[in-house]
Amino acid sequence: MKQPGVLLRLRIAHLFFGMMFFYGIEQVFLDKYIGPGSARGYVTVLYILGLLVFDIPTGILADRVGRKKTLLIGCAVLVISLLILGLSRTLPAYLLGAGLYGLFIALWNGAAQALLYDWLASEGDTKSYSRLQGSVYALFLAGAALANFSSGFMAEAFGLASPYFISVVPALLAAVALWGIYEPPLEARDEPVWYHHLRLVTAGMLNNRQVMISAIRLMIAEVMVLSIGEFGQIYILSFGISTVMLGILWAVNAIVAAGGRSQAHRLQTRPTMFIAIYCLVMAAFIAAEAHYGIALFIVAYGLNEALANIAETEIQHATKSKVRATTLSVVGFAGNVLAIPIILGYTFIYTKYGIITANRWVGLSFIVVLLLGSIRLRKRTAAAI
Repeated sequence: MKQPGVLLRLRIAHLFFGMMFFYGIEQVFLDKYIGPGSARGYVTVLYILGLLVFDIPTGILADRVGRKKTLLIGCAVLVISLLILGLSRTLPAYLLGAGLYGLFIALWNGAAQALLYDWLASEGDTKSYSRLQGSVYALFLAGAALANFSSGFMAEAFGLASPYFISVVPALLAAVALWGIYEPPLEARDEPVWYHHLRLVTAGMLNNRQVMISAIRLMIAEVMVLSIGEFGQIYILSFGISTVMLGILWAVNAIVAAGGRSQAHRLQTRPTMFIAIYCLVMAAFIAAEAHYGIALFIVAYGLNEALANIAETEIQHATKSKVRATTLSVVGFAGNVLAIPIILGYTFIYTKYGIITANRWVGLSFIVVLLLGSIRLRKRTAAAI
């Protein structure tokens, strides 16, 4: 039966999840209250550790008790995280908030995509997943754009901590939107114990080349956000940008990223050509040494969101409902494991040689891996795991 409210409620929730007003001024907050630029690396690593510890358990939770309940738990964790972050005046306190924010992302990430795909499967319309998921996530980024644009003005008017506390309001509104959502019944599970479920997913992934190729692309997209993307505010501030202008530029970044997500389905039919364009733009960005590098950074970020959407859609199509959220969580877990040493290395290069040099080393590694991964394999496994 038709349940159009599912898509509407998911869109509203993602819009509110995106309206985290601290995004646009976080680096300024860290510089004033927490410590030097290297604190960005520590905060990112703790955030990733939150994902690392909880990504697979939350995926299993979503597969076994339901996507909706998992998302509502995520809303509660988000509120607690925001309060801790806003009250923080020391690095350990901020790291605790960052870890909890990582837990929220883990609870939200796989469950939301799996819920949308399951709903489309119940309607017999999974072909629309890439387009609809792109539009749903684009609303998250649109919310982020609005929040980023406002963040600098909020910080100047009410103080740097105010954007964290104001973000509690959209977090609660997202919970209200999700509360009445319809969730298709979960498939019956043959494996009664959680680690049997995890073993089934892992074995299926390793035996499915299509999933593995897509997983590598998705991991690269995620690590780019966690390294070059996370340090993007430091990169922009290095050109002498003000707090208000930083928020505006971060809003533009979110708008371009939303465009990447919403148009990803148009690029999905020619992924190899798209990856070549992505690599060319990334190469131009890491070679830049002037203000125009900010524009190239924003374009690369938007293409990165398209890459993530394309890769995740391919994984969704190649997996069954009973393992879908867990599969995405396993990919996320692997990406986070990869991200930690990259971010630590990035932080070391940044503090010793500067942000542009760090971008060059990490960006070049992404280009190499993506180009190598784009070589077609002779066999492609089409059967869903």
